Amino acid sequence: MKMAAAGTNHSLFLSELGQVFSAGFNDFGQLGIVEEDQQPSANEKIENWVTSLKESAIKQVDGLEGIRYITSGAFHSFAISDTNLAEG
Repeated sequence: MKMAAAGTNHSLFLSELGQVFSAGFNDFGQLGIVEEDQQPSANEKIENWVTSLKESAIKQVDGLEGIRYITSGAFHSFAISDTNLAEG
């Protein structure tokens, strides 16, 4: 592991190969896993939270390669690529 970044309830990990992995809660898409374009309802947020607890395994973030830097805050995450492209 080259680097780790932690938010309030989620973490990012950067491999030596420039791959990004994430784990934790995904209430705001901060894991890089976005399943719908809509803001979830209160009940959906609770269901998502319970699911996140059950499935808290570290997963690779699809579509991110050649990453050289990661950072995260309370409810967001960013990755900077070798070409200085920012994904968040």
